[in-house]
Amino acid sequence: METIMKESGAETHLDRVRLRRREDQVLLAEVGADKLGVPVTVARCLPWLAADQFISLRDKDGNEIALVRDLSELDTDSRAVLEKELEFVKFCLRVTKLDQLKQDFELRRWEVQTHAGPRVFQTLLDDWPEKMSDGSFLIRDICGDFYQIVPMHELDTKSQEYLWSFSD
Repeated sequence: METIMKESGAETHLDRVRLRRREDQVLLAEVGADKLGVPVTVARCLPWLAADQFISLRDKDGNEIALVRDLSELDTDSRAVLEKELEFVKFCLRVTKLDQLKQDFELRRWEVQTHAGPRVFQTLLDDWPEKMSDGSFLIRDICGDFYQIVPMHELDTKSQEYLWSFSD
């Protein structure tokens, strides 16, 4: 397996990365000879269409500690753990209405309606929704979850007013 670990800005090729869950369900990556494991989160690298490739394992500070180039490189148990984790990572709620948008200190609080019901989430003030080619907007909250806001013309007037400052 050719998984890459980044140390001090340099890339180190690893022979092995194993993934497992602690009893408290925290995801751990055992990198190389480290059998204790490092708590990690998972982030897909672009393109999202390559669902089984280029998966970043990041520490609590968001630093990449390893890059899994392809799921097929992992042992069976690690692959199963990572596939389950990726189900949560690819979760993206579709926002159909903005009920309220407030700024509070360094955060923006979003109260929205989604295809799965009402949700409340927060983003940093500097994190702006990215306009997609289909006219929708993609935003990532402070927990790393994604929300796709439908195109402006599909929103009610109040929602459009909230979103107007983010549009070009």
